[in-house]
Amino acid sequence: MDIAPYLPIAVSDFRTLRTHPDYLYVDKTPQLAALASGLLGGRPQTFLTRPRRFGKSLLVSALAALFRGERELFERTWIGEEGNWSWEAAPYPVLSLDMSLGDVHTGVHTGGDLAVNLKDYLRALAEEMGTAVTPARSPSLFLANFIAGLYRQHGHRKIVVLIDEYDAPITQTLDVEENGKGDVNAAFRHALPIMRDFYGALKSSQRFIACLFMTGVTRFARASLYSGANHFSDISFAGEFNALLGFTERELDAPAVSRYIAQCAERLPCAAGRLRAALRDYYNGYCFSRRAETVYNPLSLAACLFEFCQFGTVDDVDFGDLPNAWMDSGAPALLFNLMKSGDYRPAAKSVINSPNLLRDLRLNKAAAPMPDYAALMYHAGYLTLKRNDRGDFYLGLPNTEVATAFNDEVLRWQNECIQALPQDGLNPWGVDLKQAFLKGDTAGVKAGLDHYFRQLPSTLTRFPEAVKTIASYEMYYQNMLFGGLKGSRFPVRAEESTAEGFIDIVMEWPGQDRQATIMELKTRGTVRDALNQVWARGYVDGYRTTDRSVRVFGLTFDTASRSLADVAVWSLGTYDAQAARWANEPNPDCTLTALSRENDKRRRAEIVAAWDYPIRTPARN
Repeated sequence: MDIAPYLPIAVSDFRTLRTHPDYLYVDKTPQLAALASGLLGGRPQTFLTRPRRFGKSLLVSALAALFRGERELFERTWIGEEGNWSWEAAPYPVLSLDMSLGDVHTGVHTGGDLAVNLKDYLRALAEEMGTAVTPARSPSLFLANFIAGLYRQHGHRKIVVLIDEYDAPITQTLDVEENGKGDVNAAFRHALPIMRDFYGALKSSQRFIACLFMTGVTRFARASLYSGANHFSDISFAGEFNALLGFTERELDAPAVSRYIAQCAERLPCAAGRLRAALRDYYNGYCFSRRAETVYNPLSLAACLFEFCQFGTVDDVDFGDLPNAWMDSGAPALLFNLMKSGDYRPAAKSVINSPNLLRDLRLNKAAAPMPDYAALMYHAGYLTLKRNDRGDFYLGLPNTEVATAFNDEVLRWQNECIQALPQDGLNPWGVDLKQAFLKGDTAGVKAGLDHYFRQLPSTLTRFPEAVKTIASYEMYYQNMLFGGLKGSRFPVRAEESTAEGFIDIVMEWPGQDRQATIMELKTRGTVRDALNQVWARGYVDGYRTTDRSVRVFGLTFDTASRSLADVAVWSLGTYDAQAARWANEPNPDCTLTALSRENDKRRRAEIVAAWDYPIRTPARN
């Protein structure tokens, strides 16, 4: 079967994208035209942040092609249609700098000379462009001479300057020792004045510059790199550019893209609707403005579809384990180094309780080498903007891929601390925790979990102070508990997907036990609230068709003492399909099966909240 044109994976050159016969282009030129018009109009200095691998380099390359007047690359696009762009205007000379290249910052954290690297990079670029540059000792003066030389080379036509990943030379040095001297921030302090001086050349060269566009991952260094005279229009949170990078649901509905997805589904095989639903859950969810429209991670989506279309399978597709291309492309070590060291804590104030979340996420703190940890997680792509039922903003994990990736990284770190606990015959729980779960022994479960959490190192138990934006600590305790159970080789899974949400932790005991243990964790509310969520969201519905006996545990944690507060259990028993009820319903007058027929989620929650059923806690065991 012939394979339709496909979404390219990590292609950052616009010409390559548009001239390759097998590459599918999602038309972003209406937003590109708006961006370019703003640069030539009222926003001559514009700045945009997006997470890594989101297509910033491709955007810069597309802008360069547009300003150079390379109209042939925009055929069959919106901007290529007559009247949508002034192609008759003389093309601009373009200076495009990619600060993420290894030639710029390689070796800086091990003693390499950043200033030398910058000059060598500019010199090679000038030779490639055929631009005569007056020699200079400093990289900033060399950049100023480069811009002036390019201006003269093109008949005194002003220059368009595009800088991709402006912050790479800075972020590469954060939390890294210099020359093995033990000073974690020495490399940062060495790089910052060099880059401040380097970018200062843009200010002194303004008379030669038509417009300046910059991208980066973070914004925290920008205030330290530019004086007040360099006023940038920050479009990172602008609604009109929310979907400038990434793919929207509407763009996936476009004929060419939908045909490609349908072909992927055919190769698997599965229904196209089922594939779309899985892709939406796993890769969609990023939001960068007050608009509610979310976007897919472009790298992850493209890599997943390419794998499915190329390799397909005749077996049933496991949509719970899709490719994690974004994470596999390189995790930002800074986040997890900070997490492990605890150095984030003096700076981590958490922006979640701020009355102006978008303002604080701008990270516009002069001379602040360590940004707010939660805001850094936002800019790195681990958190995104979400709205609650009241319409208020909060930070949350965008999708399943990121949740999985973050959990994996946290667990990898945690396991360094907790993996040794079950070794050498030691019991990290102090009790037979398996039997406590199987018997519904809440006192035993509480004693075991208390014993386990008391053994964890202090660097682990302080972790929530930096990430209290993530589900009010719940992910922290979920990760800790999951790591311990996994290390003890319990049959555990986390974030089990259901029709109404995700079960925090599930254990399905094999062999003669034939029991499923469901755990719902809370840091706010009561153990009854935890159990009620399980009933209201139908978390047990998937076990109707099995012969497993089901026990549901509600766990609450005290965030002040960082310990388990209470445990409750309800033993449902097995499901009787003929009677359409569980052996031990929480409310025999309104069975869980009958409850599931209520389509309104809020109404279901209200019904369950009125139930008065006896629960077992350690005090009532």
